[in-house]
Amino acid sequence: MKLGSVMQQCSADEETIQCKKARVTIARVMVHSQQQEWIKVKALNLWIDTFLPKFSPAIFTPDQLIKMKHWVR
Repeated sequence: MKLGSVMQQCSADEETIQCKKARVTIARVMVHSQQQEWIKVKALNLWIDTFLPKFSPAIFTPDQLIKMKHWVR
């Protein structure tokens, strides 16, 4: 296996891990938070809009962010 393909695979693995972490965070907030439903949805949408694109724009593309917003609802 060449170094370039290994680095590309690591990058893909990192993207998968970060997307799964975001999905788990959304589920954790929706299930375990004691707040009302509208507060949870508003907080998660704010997190998706502001934090995730700054964290890694390459991983969290606009299409991915829209998909995550649909998970919140």
